[in-house]
Amino acid sequence: MGEYEKQHIVPQAYLNRFGTKGRKKYRIGVFQKDAGQGTVKEFCNSVDNVGYIRNYYDVSCRDDVKHWEHYYANNLEPLYGDRLGSIISSITLANRENYYLSREDQFNLATMMSAQILRFPPLIDRWSHEAKKMFPGIKNNLLRSHESSITKKDKQRLHSFQFPSDFYKDLVLGVATNQKRLEYYSEVLLSRIWCVFYNSTDIPFMTSDNPVVLCELGKGKPIYENYGIANVDTTIYYPLSPKIMLQLFSDKLILGDKESFKPKIRVLGERERDFILQCNKRQFEHCYRETFVPLPLMRQILADRDGL
Repeated sequence: MGEYEKQHIVPQAYLNRFGTKGRKKYRIGVFQKDAGQGTVKEFCNSVDNVGYIRNYYDVSCRDDVKHWEHYYANNLEPLYGDRLGSIISSITLANRENYYLSREDQFNLATMMSAQILRFPPLIDRWSHEAKKMFPGIKNNLLRSHESSITKKDKQRLHSFQFPSDFYKDLVLGVATNQKRLEYYSEVLLSRIWCVFYNSTDIPFMTSDNPVVLCELGKGKPIYENYGIANVDTTIYYPLSPKIMLQLFSDKLILGDKESFKPKIRVLGERERDFILQCNKRQFEHCYRETFVPLPLMRQILADRDGL
């Protein structure tokens, strides 16, 4: 493939946290859904070869066709490097009885989650489709409001005018990456109660190509169509590594003094194995196409499957 054709829908630097560094590249275990066959493939691959859609963010209506791919690479990918690494290290090494995420760490994590939610392809595709459906109505309103001043020839031109096919995607990506929108999403996330889980078992947290999982309280199943992050009933799960996961929920679920409620790191042990497995199941259900596990686990799964 040519340069920037593999356009990742989840940052490679994030997936590296779940992979194993080889001589040149990080490698990771993959569960890949085949929507047409209803089957799941299990294999190992390098991080740069998974979690992408070829040329998905390309827009021919711009001089730089790769404009949005460059935007994500230059503005968002760096967040998942040293900043995320520092947060993971501080949680791993912390005195878990007295550790709380700093406001700066929460802000950086909220930005990562917001950007991830807003770059999800089905969401971008749905918003693009809705924007395209609105255009004929906009044209008709324009014609009616300027009926007396538009010539017959101009009316015909306007009736027949169509934007390039990827114009609406470009429009939606502009909205999705708008700084004010990202800040709004981040502020909503910052207003929630943040819990940090540290996994001390031999079952790692899994992640996926759509890792910010939103679930409706009491139902447990991921929310697909409506990303209601401000909804009181929405609980959010986001794994940072095989050992660390965030849970965010509304402060309206807290009884008593909400201002003083600061959840400490909760260590998950053998009694919480079912909870870990349930979180992993949500990742699989919520993914676009691929779910990821650490390389050693996938190698063991493949060995068990093949009877080795």
